[in-house]
Amino acid sequence: MRVRDARRQNRRRTAAFTLVELLVVIGIIGLLLVIAMTTISNIGQATQVEISANQLKGTIHLARQWAITQRRTTHVVFPRNVPADRIESGGTVIASNVNFRAYGGYDETIDPQSGARVIEPVREWTFLSPGVFFDRTPRPTVNIMGLHASVSNHRSTNPGVWSDQPTLTFAPNGSLASKSTAPEVFLNEGFLAPGATEPTIQDRGVQISVQVYQWTGLPQFNRHGED
Repeated sequence: MRVRDARRQNRRRTAAFTLVELLVVIGIIGLLLVIAMTTISNIGQATQVEISANQLKGTIHLARQWAITQRRTTHVVFPRNVPADRIESGGTVIASNVNFRAYGGYDETIDPQSGARVIEPVREWTFLSPGVFFDRTPRPTVNIMGLHASVSNHRSTNPGVWSDQPTLTFAPNGSLASKSTAPEVFLNEGFLAPGATEPTIQDRGVQISVQVYQWTGLPQFNRHGED
């Protein structure tokens, strides 16, 4: 009888120990799932920033090619303080809430009769991915979102272009008309709070940018802050 009782007690102790182990394992699995979901979410957001940066790089490249093939000065404009009702064409609003999250392409010609500069859109407004914004945070390099436009005093027949907006301007030879040798456009994840005029940037330590070299006008995708 004593032997049987001892065996029963050992079985109970073993069963209780197994239950504790099970609870510990479940807790570890839950923690790993949380970490994995957070990591996947961060990767997904980082991917959206990179997708937006690569799309911007493609647009800048096309603007440069357009300047060369059409022999026209071409601009890529990045609105940062434009009222919603100012992005229009023929009196019809074509885009709203574009600040820090959209960009458009325009070219420049000279009216043969009046001699005035005429700026016309050559590409529809392109929006960044949801949750991605242009970042005006000061950087060691030239961040054009913190500067005035590279070309000033435009007087356009199209009300969608203003001289006080950050601009990348390409000359007919494809070079960048800028005093900076290699300006950059930074992108980051963030959110726009209700009533805010600028996004709140959530800096994860790695900055994504598109840099344009002055003499060649060629864009380059950059990642800053990685070891």
